[in-house]
Amino acid sequence: MRLLPVTKHTPIGLDVTPRRIHAMQLQRRSGGWQVGAVMSTPREQSTLTPEAEELDRVRGALPRHGFMGHRIVAAVPTGLVMSAVLELPPRESGAPIEVIATGELSRIHQRDPLEVEAGCWDLPKPARAGVPVMAVGCSHHDANEFLDTVESTGLSVMALDTRMLATARAVGVMLSDPGRISAVCDLGWSSTRLFVMHQGVVVYERRLTEYGIKGIHEAITGRSGVDDEVAEMLVGQVGMGAASTDELGALAEQTNVSSMLSSMGDKLIPEISASFSYAEHRYPDATARELIMVGDGATVPGLNEQITEGIGCETRIFRPTSWAGNGGGLNALAESPTMAAAMGLAMFGVN
Repeated sequence: MRLLPVTKHTPIGLDVTPRRIHAMQLQRRSGGWQVGAVMSTPREQSTLTPEAEELDRVRGALPRHGFMGHRIVAAVPTGLVMSAVLELPPRESGAPIEVIATGELSRIHQRDPLEVEAGCWDLPKPARAGVPVMAVGCSHHDANEFLDTVESTGLSVMALDTRMLATARAVGVMLSDPGRISAVCDLGWSSTRLFVMHQGVVVYERRLTEYGIKGIHEAITGRSGVDDEVAEMLVGQVGMGAASTDELGALAEQTNVSSMLSSMGDKLIPEISASFSYAEHRYPDATARELIMVGDGATVPGLNEQITEGIGCETRIFRPTSWAGNGGGLNALAESPTMAAAMGLAMFGVN
């Protein structure tokens, strides 16, 4: 008797960003986890949270892209998430750490603690007194409103997560030495998010709202009158690469794409370096630095090289298939660093 291979599918990771909605599902076969299905669809409006009609169209498209079932793990839209690093009593004191963390997080963000859902995790103990934790949360109202919208389409939400934690979960499979200070640069469409990992957990994060690919796209379309598709090709295919004599290369020179990207890189370098310095001050015994790039700008030609030279450490681009193999027949999205959060959401609860 021939036995069929055992296949298990994860929930669908659903990552709603201002520009696109990303989805990924993993499947387990005898050789381990593989990317089973992947999809990315443009947003109709760049609102913080999507409308039910938009999500309903996404739900209808999932089976056509090979997704199985309707169970999802979704990221709370970034603008609704609160976070902070806190100094709390040690857990062995018997103090209600989660309750205190929720109260402190609410106080910092000027919210009523009775209306906030929060979680926290212990940070590696720094070389000084105090017991640090990092807390994240969102208001019950925002979470329930988002849940109601998603589930009105027939999708079943198993859990809500944050993009930061989901990205860290995905990127964590690349980190061979937990003793390192590992910074993650999520160079997105409308902003850049930096967070630092040490000993397997996120110890620091910050959002840079002034740095994103969107501003460069808008400058290109405004100067040359080209459409968004051509602007995307200029950034994604030409970028800061060597000058070309073809039509696209000439247009890139005309619109100063390389100069704009270089200027953004020059501004990002000290921000990334400051994040490393903060973590190294707290954890002076860390062994080394490394930078992981994810997001819309991770593969812009020449930008990684500029950042690598500027910060002076190893830089790698995250690829979903670096840990989960390609299940076959999938498009280039299975290799895209823009899918990091969607992959991490799909990994929720996966051992």
